[in-house]
Amino acid sequence: MTMSATRPTAAAQHVLIDELTTITASVGRSVRCSFVATERSTGLSTVAALTVRELSRGRRGRVLSVDTRPGQSGSMILREGAPLSEESFARIPADTRAWMREQNGIVAMSFERGTTADWHRVVAPVVRHFDIVSTDWGALSLPDATDAALTGHVVCVAGSWERDSAESAIAFARAAEAQLDDCRAIVVLSDIAGRRSSWPRQVTPRLPIPLLAFRHDAAMAAGRAPARTTMTMARAMAAAVRRAGFSAEEQM
Repeated sequence: MTMSATRPTAAAQHVLIDELTTITASVGRSVRCSFVATERSTGLSTVAALTVRELSRGRRGRVLSVDTRPGQSGSMILREGAPLSEESFARIPADTRAWMREQNGIVAMSFERGTTADWHRVVAPVVRHFDIVSTDWGALSLPDATDAALTGHVVCVAGSWERDSAESAIAFARAAEAQLDDCRAIVVLSDIAGRRSSWPRQVTPRLPIPLLAFRHDAAMAAGRAPARTTMTMARAMAAAVRRAGFSAEEQM
């Protein structure tokens, strides 16, 4: 294969520059992002973790990843990360730092079987110390998912590539955005089962809200590092969150 065959096109370079500029843009106020699903096995926590990783570009120590259940997107940071130092995180109260760990510039905290009441008690008081706060709510019943959406300026609703799952995620996202004045919704679909359906591609241009579709990643399914296409989509997801955050900030 020649070198020219692997060189990105001008259009791809423009997309990359635009996404990175959007992701690293300054934040006027802390933007809260909720990741939620109304059914299991949608790849929600994987997408949340990859998105947070991209959102941390250029803002080391300014992104907080919150888990409401063990084993979700911030679990590796909580398991392997380092305690927050007073030198680097003096802005955060000492009693709160004790709940947190940091790895690769991302701060994480968790609480067992967290509810929205727990979130307002534990997380809400510290959001002002971070540019972006991402909460992985996991799969919730519809009423609980609605309450979880209320904790974010941006709500990312996960579904699978199966049509029923995708339509449910789209309906919930549109309802959340319609009911909450300062909330912007994003739909994210993951091809967990490797269906390779063309349905997401067909419906995306018709939607009034962003929809991002992650293809099946055999490498991740086998426990290896994400494929390049997955990381490209994660970067697009992070840029979509920031664009939605810009819009939400205007309403704050």
